[in-house]
Amino acid sequence: MKELKKDKQLPPKPTYKQIQAYVLDKYGLKVSTLNIATVKDELGLEKQFSYE
Repeated sequence: MKELKKDKQLPPKPTYKQIQAYVLDKYGLKVSTLNIATVKDELGLEKQFSYE
């Protein structure tokens, strides 16, 4: 995997709504935030923190 240059800024992380819209557009599936959180847990990715 290529290393990112320190001066290069990373793109913002997608929100759950953006992920839902992408999956619906690309695969025609409606996914819940629970589905997204479960996959993120399985892959070891950071989840969003919510005050709600």
